[in-house]
Amino acid sequence: MHGARILLIALWLMSGFQHANAGGPTFGAETVGKPGSNAPAELFLPAGTGPFPAMVVLHGCDGVGRHYREWARELAGWGYIALLVDSFRSRSFATVCNHGMDVPPVAQAQDGFDAADYLRGLPNVRADRIGVIGFSHGGWAVLKAVLATTPQDHGAPFAAAVAFYPGCEKPNSALVTDTLILIGDADDWTPAASCARWRETVQSNGHTGGDENLSRRAAWLRRAIAPSCLCRTPRRSKS
Repeated sequence: MHGARILLIALWLMSGFQHANAGGPTFGAETVGKPGSNAPAELFLPAGTGPFPAMVVLHGCDGVGRHYREWARELAGWGYIALLVDSFRSRSFATVCNHGMDVPPVAQAQDGFDAADYLRGLPNVRADRIGVIGFSHGGWAVLKAVLATTPQDHGAPFAAAVAFYPGCEKPNSALVTDTLILIGDADDWTPAASCARWRETVQSNGHTGGDENLSRRAAWLRRAIAPSCLCRTPRRSKS
């Protein structure tokens, strides 16, 4: 009876996850465009022939805009292929600020997994070196994507994850990905104290999970999935 109850709960969680991801973006020749194309996903390429490590970029509650394109372009300059994913327009949203559950973080996390699956099929991508970086709402999604209880429909977990000023909820399972949280001590939008509790609570499962103040350099990304870059101090955008 106990086993049956656990199975029913697992099936219910899976059903809810699939419903939440309904209407998400798809990835292919017709839906992945060049930088600034306003396609469902925009691909930013470094110079050279590769193969390169890659980063999936998940935007904040205000949707795809200049700030996230600047970060994707910066990542490409550091030697990463960057895929900026629009999680809102395919679901008929322009913004979810103050209404975050209109597009739940687990849905945006699944968009990230689907984007990584697309990247693995590209000949110039190192399939074992795909990470994810998210901002605000996208950072919230990153903290879902790195947990063992989040279903991963495609391939392996991310090689590394970075969450900028995310919403930090109590983690409900162990890490499956090395994870870095970047947040400011004085942030009044997404309080750093919540992320400190996340760090103290999460089961590491042999992975790195921690937070850094924005004033520190994030050379961690270089060590985690590395081409050859020195990551700069990130800029704060309240979104």
